Amino acid sequence: MNSLKNTLTQVQKNEKSSPSEKRLIGGHFSPQVQQQVRMLAAAEDTTIHNLLAEALNDLFEKHGHARIAE
Repeated sequence: MNSLKNTLTQVQKNEKSSPSEKRLIGGHFSPQVQQQVRMLAAAEDTTIHNLLAEALNDLFEKHGHARIAE
């Protein structure tokens, strides 16, 4: 069962999705959190989107799920 789930998630990951197939995931945080995320993105020369994808993938992995956020 686990290998089937891994295969399915790998197929889904390999499929390119258009922006219309993506969904917004958000939350409300303090202005300090927003500022820190912006500063980290600038320091790492990346985007907030990429930082959030990394964080989601770390969360998925921690709970035994595939790293599918892009």
